Amino acid sequence: RYRARLELTGRDKVESLAAAAALADKLDPSNAAHAQALAETLWVHQMRHVANEPLLRKVASSVQPEARAAAARALRYWHPEVKNAGALLIQLASDGDARVRAEAVVAATYYNGPDAAEVIFAAEQHPKDLQMAFVLDEARKSINVDQYIKDALAAGWPLSAAAELYTLRAASPAELMKLKPTEPVYLAILSRSGAKANELDYAVKGLAALRKTSELQLLVDVIAQQDEKQEAGVVAGAGELLLARPAGALQKVREPLRKFALEGKTDAARRIGFASWIIADASGADAFIAASVDPARLSDALAAIPMLQDNALRAGLYEQVRPLMYELPAAASGAAQRAAFGEIGLRYDYYQPNPPNVALESFDKLEPKKSGVAPNVTYNLPGVPAPEASALRFTGTIQISRGGSYTFYLSS
Repeated sequence: RYRARLELTGRDKVESLAAAAALADKLDPSNAAHAQALAETLWVHQMRHVANEPLLRKVASSVQPEARAAAARALRYWHPEVKNAGALLIQLASDGDARVRAEAVVAATYYNGPDAAEVIFAAEQHPKDLQMAFVLDEARKSINVDQYIKDALAAGWPLSAAAELYTLRAASPAELMKLKPTEPVYLAILSRSGAKANELDYAVKGLAALRKTSELQLLVDVIAQQDEKQEAGVVAGAGELLLARPAGALQKVREPLRKFALEGKTDAARRIGFASWIIADASGADAFIAASVDPARLSDALAAIPMLQDNALRAGLYEQVRPLMYELPAAASGAAQRAAFGEIGLRYDYYQPNPPNVALESFDKLEPKKSGVAPNVTYNLPGVPAPEASALRFTGTIQISRGGSYTFYLSS
């Protein structure tokens, strides 16, 4: 086929193109068996540097993705001579086949018209493998999609559905506030870690009005719903506002707060739960009793303490926190303690052969032949051969039960 196309380049240009176009007229884009021949006629036109828009659109409508990808590739060079080239690229970027979408995105960087960003938005709506992610990242270097969104919002232009979805993921809270107020917009604002107080307040008030509920109940509902979806960003944003509520208000929703702390799916929900529970009680007594049965819960309760803005309340937790510096509560001991903090003893890793430069960095690149727990630093380890041409690395944690100044040293 290539030799045939090459032969045609040596023939009369008008005559060969007329023959290719005549063949294309007889081919049906809905017939998979005709797809290759259709693409060949397109390539003949490309080799003669003559754009044929009707043929291009016919190939772009083929049932075979390989043919549609060929049409998208041709648009790299033919876009100046194709009417509404941007719309055709958007159509191809929405294709069900990844190859077609990738070719459309690359062609958009050649086109770079006013709606080129929409090609990226369309492709973004589909699953991405590593290659597609790379193509999109490279395209953004040529097509300033963020500026396109900013200009559209500033001018009050309506956004396409694909552009709006991209905006919800990427725009700043200030830009999101320019969109038509909807539930997805409000939730997107709540998910932004750098959102200002007035932006968060705008989202909560608007969402509460939409759902016809109080702001406090809304925050509880949003945390519960988004935690179920494991949307930690929205949970954290709503949690920040929840923790600013007075203790009296939080006392009214104490049970859901307790449920967040003990049953939350995300770290954010559990820690917000503990912090708001402590605020509601004006004490950490009940929260730390509930946390004391499990090391993971204790970890969440401790991580919640920096979230407390009341210095007096935070200082009041000292009596609950200090004993944990030396030992875990009895309920959290045993297997759970070992799972969370490691077994008593030193972990050893046996390497054979030993690296030429026996330094900690050398071991990071190697896989140990055997690992286990030893009572102390020793060569006499069960199942470990004699130390010739081998190396042992010991790691562990030191538990100190009394405060003071200590000096540690090694001798070898």
